[in-house]
Amino acid sequence: ERPLSPAGEVPTLVDGNGRFLPGFPAFVARYALGAIACDEVEREWRRQIARVFDAGLAPLHLNSHQHLHTLPRLFALTVRLAREHGIPFVRV
Repeated sequence: ERPLSPAGEVPTLVDGNGRFLPGFPAFVARYALGAIACDEVEREWRRQIARVFDAGLAPLHLNSHQHLHTLPRLFALTVRLAREHGIPFVRV
């Protein structure tokens, strides 16, 4: 899949073709090396949340594919975004 953000704005989240990294192992490997920029994650997640609200939906919870949002630092970001957008729950 492609991010909502231009690939150039989220380079640590995508491969050479501008697509998200191919699954949990690839993401976690890059994350473990400190090569995932949390500001890029925030930028992309904000765009995804905005897309949901722009579609007229009111989400009741936030979560992520393969529970990537539960990783340290990303969980705190998830909780902050949920609070900011009035989303009452975060899936754990």
